[in-house]
Amino acid sequence: MTSTTPGSYVNTVPANNVTSDQGATNGAPATDTLTVNVAPAVALSKTFTPAQILVGGTSVLELTIANTASGAAALTNLALTDTLPANVTIAGTPNASTTCGSGTASATAGGNNVALTGGNLAAGATCTVSVTVTSSTPGSY
Repeated sequence: MTSTTPGSYVNTVPANNVTSDQGATNGAPATDTLTVNVAPAVALSKTFTPAQILVGGTSVLELTIANTASGAAALTNLALTDTLPANVTIAGTPNASTTCGSGTASATAGGNNVALTGGNLAAGATCTVSVTVTSSTPGSY
């Protein structure tokens, strides 16, 4: 039995459903319940290194995904998109990378999004998505 919808599912085999050439049968029904839960939330954090740059300088944005909550399960096809704040863009050499299993990190130079697709993350583990960013406008973002 499989389900992608959280909830409790009762499965019953009715009495006399088992048969044989010798006449054996199950005199009583057999019942059990499968409970499907949503995976616990992952923690997401974000850092810029360095945290301060000069106009036109670069910083590495690192997104860290932690799958460490109680009851965590292995995650597959992990995806995220982060939209950068106004006046912050992907650097001319994005250096987009990830440690999220077989995932792919993508970012377009001059753009304002970094994305992860197809990632994998074991229960109890963390992974990162990194990209180089820049700004041509002074300010705190």
